[in-house]
Amino acid sequence: MWCSCLLLVASELTLTLPSTPAPDDPDRPIMAPAQGVRFSKWLPSDEYHQLFNENLARRFYPAKVEGKQGADEALYRARFVPRPQGLGFYSYHGMTTASYSARAARFQQLGYRELSSMSFLDAAGVRRHCATWIRDKQN
Repeated sequence: MWCSCLLLVASELTLTLPSTPAPDDPDRPIMAPAQGVRFSKWLPSDEYHQLFNENLARRFYPAKVEGKQGADEALYRARFVPRPQGLGFYSYHGMTTASYSARAARFQQLGYRELSSMSFLDAAGVRRHCATWIRDKQN
């Protein structure tokens, strides 16, 4: 199991999307709506990482990442939102409890706050964590 991580500090314009973006809009996040809340579909780790990179290129970040154990492997999804100007973030998925705790402590020292987190048990009974931390440029 591997994790994705990225730290970005925005220095460009902030994207503002209409409430229902056109399907061919290049600034539209790549995801499917789920009961009025925009989450991606459940994906294996490598496909989720690809989706993460595609949304990142469109200046979206995962405000909420979720994971669950599927029939054959762990699955992940995220709620991608426009990244405000000046926002730095870290986002990880598939972390062990030790890794999550160490990162949470380190990011707090660096002035980040935890925006969202959750955990689940994988097929081997290992608790896996998903979390996103953010920090405004002013901090």
